[in-house]
Amino acid sequence: MTLQISLKNHLISMRFFIGTSILCLMLYLLLEKENLVLLGLLGFQLIASGPGLFMHYVYYRYNRGQTIELNDDSLVIIENQNSNSYKFSDFTKLVLHRTIGLDTGTPKWSVDYYQYIKLHTITGEPIIITC
Repeated sequence: MTLQISLKNHLISMRFFIGTSILCLMLYLLLEKENLVLLGLLGFQLIASGPGLFMHYVYYRYNRGQTIELNDDSLVIIENQNSNSYKFSDFTKLVLHRTIGLDTGTPKWSVDYYQYIKLHTITGEPIIITC
């Protein structure tokens, strides 16, 4: 299996923001474009989606140009034409970081769609996978 940031990944992770943007636009158009309503909708959009957009940007910056290949017995990380291969026995610990919204199966906010795995190697080098 190969993991890489793509347009599909971007759209899936931003579905909350896209959905609430469409909802806010529809409400704005239905409520006859009153300025106070627009201000309220923009405030809701910023509060609800701002943290998720920030995390999206951070994850994108971290994994930009990186390809991760999962093989039967190894993990290969390719970044800037450099390839690092790790056997699964090289890892001492694997920690999955995720929100409670994903644990219950009902993500509610934009930040609920973000998770990452931190792999600890025998040499102490941490490897973080966000895509």
